[in-house]
Amino acid sequence: MRSVLFRIEVVREGQEAVSAIWYEPDGYNGEDKLLVFVYIHGDAWISTDAVDVDTYIQDITDGTPCKVVEGTIDCETKQRSS
Repeated sequence: MRSVLFRIEVVREGQEAVSAIWYEPDGYNGEDKLLVFVYIHGDAWISTDAVDVDTYIQDITDGTPCKVVEGTIDCETKQRSS
């Protein structure tokens, strides 16, 4: 049994949308209450995609069981022009 994932966009008024991945245990019926585990990454992906930690997140989702929301915070620094 492996968890199911969905890519979602969180729309924020006046700001850019935030991409996230939503995981649910395989066979989840949508009615049972589950804990939600929030996994936030700091934007330093070795291979450029959040799905690269998919196995780790699926283990958390299926082993707990819980829902997991995985998101990335853009840590890019912008220099000021003088």
